[in-house]
Amino acid sequence: MQLVIDKGNTFTKVFIFKDDKIIARAKFELLDVFLLDKIFKEYSIDASIYSHVGNKDDESVSYLTAHSNFIQYSYLTELPIVNKYASPETLGLDRLSVVCAAKSILPNANVLCIDMGTCITFDLLNSQSEYLGGAISPGIQMRFKALNTFTAQLPLIEPEGRMPKLIGDTTENSIKSGVINGTIQEILGIINEYQQNYPDLQVLMCGGDLAFFDTQLKNSIFARPDLVAEGLNTILQYNVQHKKNT
Repeated sequence: MQLVIDKGNTFTKVFIFKDDKIIARAKFELLDVFLLDKIFKEYSIDASIYSHVGNKDDESVSYLTAHSNFIQYSYLTELPIVNKYASPETLGLDRLSVVCAAKSILPNANVLCIDMGTCITFDLLNSQSEYLGGAISPGIQMRFKALNTFTAQLPLIEPEGRMPKLIGDTTENSIKSGVINGTIQEILGIINEYQQNYPDLQVLMCGGDLAFFDTQLKNSIFARPDLVAEGLNTILQYNVQHKKNT
């Protein structure tokens, strides 16, 4: 089994994979050696990967190194794709992860990965397994906060996981319509632009704000909520296999 750890700014997400299937998951405010020890006692972990935002937890890294075939994920980690990004040291590791997942899920396809998190990211993997880059746009919550921060009277609206009406009949509903419907049209428009160059384009979507887009999904757009974790697992398996072959 494989242990995938994705440490963010607020929470650390943990996934247990058996080959390519997620068999368990959890989210912690703090993942320490005590919790890792419980995980290793409950599951037969052979390999692990650790991705983090900010500083890594050295104690956890030492534990993982001692108890498994461990991969510390960075932009220098070997990948199952060709990274053609011009500044790889500045590239968010989650963006690399989703295109590695795309390589595993849709091999030999042109794939656009859209992650609807704090920012909305667009990342293209072509049919030659080359990562070409993409775009970064403000996420839904960032847009709500910007309207409140940079105006004198507009209130701060909390996003809800449902589609607002197109015509807002109050200021609050107008903000919801502008942010949610505007974001959806932005995403559909960008997908359409990519399809001009890649008519057979496949689209994978993930991220915490994916629910806002569910009712707008087309047949060629596939929701994969755990795409980042799937990518980390793909990278882990690739590196473990590479070690065996060298």
